[in-house]
Amino acid sequence: MTSEVELKLVHDVEKHGFSVLWVFDDEGDAPDFAYTVGLTVSISHPEFVVAGLPHGVSTQILTEVAGRVVDGLVVHEGDRLAGVLENFDVLIAGVQQAFIRDNMRHATEFAGKSSLSALQILWPDRAGLFPTEPSFDTRLAGRQVLG
Repeated sequence: MTSEVELKLVHDVEKHGFSVLWVFDDEGDAPDFAYTVGLTVSISHPEFVVAGLPHGVSTQILTEVAGRVVDGLVVHEGDRLAGVLENFDVLIAGVQQAFIRDNMRHATEFAGKSSLSALQILWPDRAGLFPTEPSFDTRLAGRQVLG
C-alpha cells in the first residue's frame, strides 16, 4: 500500500526534481533536521540535509539550494553558497554514511539503493562563523551535529 508521504514524494520529485522531509526528535535528545529526497534519482546529485533550525527555515534553505542544483549548479563539500540565508553564506559539508543509513530512510528507499551520498548545509552564527571555525558561538555548538 502506498502512503500519502510516498505519493507526495513521487509528485514533488516529478514536478521539482526533489522533495523535502522534516524529522524531529519528540524527546529532544537530538536536533531536528530536514533532508531532500529525489536528487539522487532525478539528477544524480547527493541529497542535502540541514539540522537545528525550525521547520520553515529548514525547508526554505533546502528548497533554495536543491532548486539551484536542479537548475545546474554543481555543489561540492567545502563550497560556500551566498544568498541562501539573508546576509549570510551557508557552508557545504559531508555527511557520514551511518547517519544517512540510520536517518534518511526515505531518500535511500526512494533511490532504490542501500547507500547514497548526502551533503549537509551548515548555517552560521550571528557573526557569520560556522561550526567548523574556532570562534563559532558555543551556545549553538550542538544544534548542527548529525547522529
